[in-house]
Amino acid sequence: MTSLKKGDIDLGIAGHPIQDEEIESCLLVNEDIVLVLPLNYRFTGKTEISLSQVANEPFITLANSEEKSGFKTLLCEKAGFIPPNIVFEVDSYLQVEVIKLDQGVVLLPISVCRTLGLNYIKVTDNSSTYLVGLSWIRHKLLSSSVRNFRDFIISYYKDNYEMFKIY
Repeated sequence: MTSLKKGDIDLGIAGHPIQDEEIESCLLVNEDIVLVLPLNYRFTGKTEISLSQVANEPFITLANSEEKSGFKTLLCEKAGFIPPNIVFEVDSYLQVEVIKLDQGVVLLPISVCRTLGLNYIKVTDNSSTYLVGLSWIRHKLLSSSVRNFRDFIISYYKDNYEMFKIY
């Protein structure tokens, strides 16, 4: 939000559309969050799970991602346990490698799992979706290339909606 207001960027994609008088936002997707499991894990084979069932499992999280960490902690709190048993805080590349080494479970957006071919299970908890929004300064004249790019992003999410949902 600060980068938009300072004029450093013209468009911003972030979790939850920004609520601010100066900023225009649109919801791109309400993406399903799933639980990623190591290949030989005791829950492998199930089609869905409640987070309360993994309250004592080792969790892997992204380092330096306050927004996502806060969201995942909130999911665990709603499931009746806090904090999650975090055993690794790593960057996104290492997170995938640590998962492959059977070192724990992780909450990730379904699109990431599909893109990387990760083993996942549907989370049955009601709040296990993550809002993603696109924002720009409300009364700023955007160049035609920025407007076209904004329209492309909106169209992309609309046309690929099924990638972000479990059916």
